[in-house]
Amino acid sequence: MRVFTDQERKIIFILSSFLVLGIIINFTKEKFLNDSTETLTQIAVSEEISGIYDSGKIQKDKDKPADTKINVNTADAISLTELPGIGPALAKRIIDYRENSGDFKSPEELTKVRGIGKAVLRKIRPFIEL
Repeated sequence: MRVFTDQERKIIFILSSFLVLGIIINFTKEKFLNDSTETLTQIAVSEEISGIYDSGKIQKDKDKPADTKINVNTADAISLTELPGIGPALAKRIIDYRENSGDFKSPEELTKVRGIGKAVLRKIRPFIEL
Protein backbone atom coordinates (compact mmCIF):
# COMPACT_ATOMS: atom_id res chain seq x y z
CA MET A 1 0.00 0.00 0.00
CA ARG A 2 1.41 3.35 -1.07
CA VAL A 3 0.74 6.48 0.94
CA PHE A 4 1.94 8.94 -1.74
CA THR A 5 1.95 8.69 -5.50
CA ASP A 6 5.18 9.10 -7.46
CA GLN A 7 4.25 12.66 -8.40
CA GLU A 8 3.45 13.57 -4.75
CA ARG A 9 6.81 12.14 -3.61
CA LYS A 10 8.62 14.24 -6.21
CA ILE A 11 6.83 17.38 -5.03
CA ILE A 12 7.60 16.58 -1.38
CA PHE A 13 11.27 16.01 -2.31
CA ILE A 14 11.47 19.31 -4.19
CA LEU A 15 9.80 21.25 -1.37
CA SER A 16 12.06 19.59 1.21
CA SER A 17 15.10 20.46 -0.90
CA PHE A 18 14.05 24.11 -1.06
CA LEU A 19 13.51 24.15 2.70
CA VAL A 20 16.96 22.73 3.40
CA LEU A 21 18.54 25.09 0.87
CA GLY A 22 16.78 28.07 2.48
CA ILE A 23 18.01 27.05 5.94
CA ILE A 24 21.58 26.73 4.65
CA ILE A 25 21.44 30.12 2.91
CA ASN A 26 19.97 31.81 5.98
CA PHE A 27 22.61 30.29 8.27
CA THR A 28 25.43 31.29 5.92
CA LYS A 29 24.06 34.81 5.54
CA GLU A 30 23.74 35.33 9.31
CA LYS A 31 27.14 33.81 10.05
CA PHE A 32 29.24 35.57 7.45
CA LEU A 33 27.34 38.70 6.46
CA ASN A 34 27.03 40.10 10.01
CA ASP A 35 30.76 39.58 10.69
CA SER A 36 31.80 41.15 7.39
CA THR A 37 29.38 44.07 7.80
CA GLU A 38 30.95 44.96 11.13
CA THR A 39 34.42 44.67 9.64
CA LEU A 40 33.44 46.80 6.63
CA THR A 41 32.07 49.48 8.96
CA GLN A 42 35.30 49.54 10.96
CA ILE A 43 37.33 49.73 7.74
CA ALA A 44 35.17 52.58 6.42
CA VAL A 45 35.59 54.63 9.62
CA SER A 46 39.31 53.97 9.67
CA GLU A 47 39.69 54.97 6.00
CA GLU A 48 37.61 58.10 6.54
CA ILE A 49 39.81 59.16 9.43
CA SER A 50 42.97 58.35 7.46
CA GLY A 51 41.68 60.35 4.51
CA ILE A 52 41.08 63.37 6.71
CA TYR A 53 44.61 63.13 8.12
CA ASP A 54 46.02 62.90 4.59
CA SER A 55 43.98 65.87 3.39
CA GLY A 56 45.41 68.05 6.14
CA LYS A 57 42.03 68.87 7.69
CA ILE A 58 43.32 67.55 11.02
CA GLN A 59 46.58 68.88 12.32
CA LYS A 60 49.32 66.32 11.98
CA ASP A 61 51.15 67.53 15.11
CA LYS A 62 49.15 65.67 17.74
CA ASP A 63 50.79 67.66 20.57
CA LYS A 64 49.13 70.83 19.30
CA PRO A 65 45.38 70.20 18.97
CA ALA A 66 42.85 72.67 17.62
CA ASP A 67 42.12 75.88 19.53
CA THR A 68 38.50 75.02 20.28
CA LYS A 69 37.59 72.66 23.09
CA ILE A 70 36.06 69.33 22.20
CA ASN A 71 32.99 68.14 24.08
CA VAL A 72 33.68 64.47 24.83
CA ASN A 73 29.97 63.85 25.44
CA THR A 74 28.94 64.85 21.90
CA ALA A 75 32.08 64.56 19.74
CA ASP A 76 32.31 62.03 16.93
CA ALA A 77 35.33 59.79 16.34
CA ILE A 78 36.95 62.21 13.91
CA SER A 79 36.74 65.11 16.37
CA LEU A 80 38.11 63.00 19.21
CA THR A 81 41.17 62.07 17.16
CA GLU A 82 42.14 65.75 17.16
CA LEU A 83 43.04 65.36 20.84
CA PRO A 84 46.68 64.57 21.63
CA GLY A 85 47.23 60.86 22.20
CA ILE A 86 43.77 59.85 20.91
CA GLY A 87 43.76 57.73 17.77
CA PRO A 88 40.86 56.06 15.93
CA ALA A 89 40.76 53.00 18.23
CA LEU A 90 40.73 55.06 21.42
CA ALA A 91 38.12 57.42 19.97
CA LYS A 92 35.89 54.41 19.27
CA ARG A 93 36.37 53.19 22.86
CA ILE A 94 35.40 56.61 24.22
CA ILE A 95 32.23 56.61 22.13
CA ASP A 96 31.41 53.00 23.11
CA TYR A 97 31.86 53.83 26.80
CA ARG A 98 29.71 56.94 26.44
CA GLU A 99 26.94 55.00 24.68
CA ASN A 100 26.96 52.23 27.30
CA SER A 101 27.43 54.31 30.47
CA GLY A 102 25.97 57.70 29.57
CA ASP A 103 27.63 61.09 29.43
CA PHE A 104 30.88 61.71 31.24
CA LYS A 105 30.25 63.60 34.48
CA SER A 106 33.88 64.64 35.05
CA PRO A 107 37.14 64.54 33.10
CA GLU A 108 38.47 61.92 35.53
CA GLU A 109 35.75 59.52 34.37
CA LEU A 110 37.62 59.26 31.05
CA THR A 111 40.22 57.12 32.88
CA LYS A 112 37.59 54.36 33.01
CA VAL A 113 38.03 53.98 29.24
CA ARG A 114 40.65 51.32 28.51
CA GLY A 115 43.77 53.05 27.21
CA ILE A 116 43.23 56.40 28.93
CA GLY A 117 45.36 56.77 32.02
CA LYS A 118 46.41 59.75 34.08
CA ALA A 119 49.11 60.74 31.58
CA VAL A 120 46.72 60.83 28.60
CA LEU A 121 44.12 62.66 30.69
CA ARG A 122 46.73 65.24 31.65
CA LYS A 123 47.53 65.80 27.93
CA ILE A 124 43.91 66.17 26.80
CA ARG A 125 42.39 67.96 29.82
CA PRO A 126 43.10 71.51 28.50
CA PHE A 127 41.34 70.68 25.24
CA ILE A 128 38.15 68.98 26.44
CA GLU A 129 34.84 70.04 27.90
CA LEU A 130 31.83 68.15 29.19
